[in-house]
Amino acid sequence: TKEMKAYILHGVEPSYDFSDPAMARQALNKADFVLAISSFKTPDLLKHADVLLPMANLGETSGSFINVDDKLQSFEGAVAPFEQSRPAWKIYRVLANLSHCLGFEYTSSAEILAEVQQKELKAANIDKLDKYLPTALVSADEDLIKINSPALYANDMLVRAAQPLQASAAADQEVVIIHPRTAEKLALAQEVTVTQGNNEIRLPLVKDEAVAEDLVIIPATGLGWSTLGANFAKVSLK
Repeated sequence: TKEMKAYILHGVEPSYDFSDPAMARQALNKADFVLAISSFKTPDLLKHADVLLPMANLGETSGSFINVDDKLQSFEGAVAPFEQSRPAWKIYRVLANLSHCLGFEYTSSAEILAEVQQKELKAANIDKLDKYLPTALVSADEDLIKINSPALYANDMLVRAAQPLQASAAADQEVVIIHPRTAEKLALAQEVTVTQGNNEIRLPLVKDEAVAEDLVIIPATGLGWSTLGANFAKVSLK
């Protein structure tokens, strides 16, 4: 991939929200400047970003998004932004104004929505899943394929910051989940070492008949999974 001199991180953390966290961290470390626009000040962002700008969280701003059914949904802010945080659109507007960019005279998110609707910008439909998967994984034969699945309470910064959710019984644990027959074939017991390239981690083993054979699931919670590399990859277990 082409190395960039600068990056803007919008509401994401390098160690959680990229398909290959290790590659993301490496790219950010090589950059001259990293700006993070975020609702939370986390150790991950403090390590990789040069500047953090406080962004209003969900419920503190108005806006619109395209939902999973490809439908536009708009909402209003319920409370004022916390301390010096500002809605994301205002942050980008001010940055554009300071950079003398044209066309950034918005005074509300409604004006931005009107412009988007006027230009008839639509969300892209994903109609064929296999074209979004690496070719090596589509025809993996009998190799073990690892998937770092989104954890229930770790899929975005908002839920990751909610301590009551992290402490709940429903929160996913960092484990290795495989089919019982896969465990039997590889003679695996209570703990396993997952090796991906030159990286490896050791985690508790969970057997689940709902998982396809020769598939390795690691819920993307904690940070151990992010040290392995790409989220979809061939691995070995022992």
